Amino acid sequence: MKNSEILELTTEELTARIGEERANLTKLKFAHAVSAIENPTRISKVRKDIARLNTELTMRLLLKVNKFFKHRNGKKFKKNTYRPGSQQ
Repeated sequence: MKNSEILELTTEELTARIGEERANLTKLKFAHAVSAIENPTRISKVRKDIARLNTELTMRLLLKVNKFFKHRNGKKFKKNTYRPGSQQ
């Protein structure tokens, strides 16, 4: 799945797609455990797709949080203020 395709999805579609891809990953893992699947690299591709989807979903949630606090406090946030362990 390309990033341009991911950006076109809504947040609800993202969460639904993550669930579908996770179900697909478990099916692939079981199929590979029982007998060798035709293309074992599909497992890593599906894992990477799930990571891409989760990254986009997280970025959207962080944008909402930053916008909320920006309007609430009237301050601009630094780019890395939401990262754990970041020094202020």
